[in-house]
Amino acid sequence: MQSTGNALDLAINGDGFFAVKRADGSLAYTRDGNFQTDSTGSIVTNDGDKLDPPITIPPGSSAVNVSADGTVSGYWSAQPNRR
Repeated sequence: MQSTGNALDLAINGDGFFAVKRADGSLAYTRDGNFQTDSTGSIVTNDGDKLDPPITIPPGSSAVNVSADGTVSGYWSAQPNRR
């Protein structure tokens, strides 16, 4: 495995697959871990298939981290008050 610098480029070490829901509602499995967010913040494949169960990154997130056990965390920067 090699780091790409993209927090949503994921890999599975050993057996396993990522479950994704296709546009027609069917369930599929992939080992391609090149993910991104769509316009609603959902984590999707390059083809737009959503992770199943779905994971959404809230708007305004400054960073995302996926730990080795699959826990997804979002972070927000403190915004200064504007008047």
